[in-house]
Amino acid sequence: MKELEPKMDCQPDQIATYLDNELSGAALEDFEAHMKTCSSCRAELRMQQQLLCTLDAAFRSGVELPTDFTRIVKARAESDVRGMREKTERRRALQVTALLAAASFALLGTAWQGSILKPVQSIARVARKSGKVARPERSSFSRLRFR
Repeated sequence: MKELEPKMDCQPDQIATYLDNELSGAALEDFEAHMKTCSSCRAELRMQQQLLCTLDAAFRSGVELPTDFTRIVKARAESDVRGMREKTERRRALQVTALLAAASFALLGTAWQGSILKPVQSIARVARKSGKVARPERSSFSRLRFR
């Protein structure tokens, strides 16, 4: 089956506007004339109409809410917020925050080493080869020490 491709003058947003009865006058006439000639827009209109019918049928039966639904939701929301005030919850939040801070510092340290320390070491290596700088020696504490 040939796939329907929209034409250059198609305006898909007009379909929703048409379905909402918001088109009038010349815009409505232009849209209806376009629908007579454009099979892809007709297919899209049919698909959106079917979706609206399906949604209408689904919501027509209605959903029965308890009479005290608002009170139940409010009580549940308040109890969820109250949990943040307990000592164990605050301690747990502090632990998570400390862990995230430590991970951030570790990542920043790694990034610093790669973006700052490596280029400095490369410059020192080039300068050493040209004979202008004394050769650094690493101590047991991983610090640079010059002889």
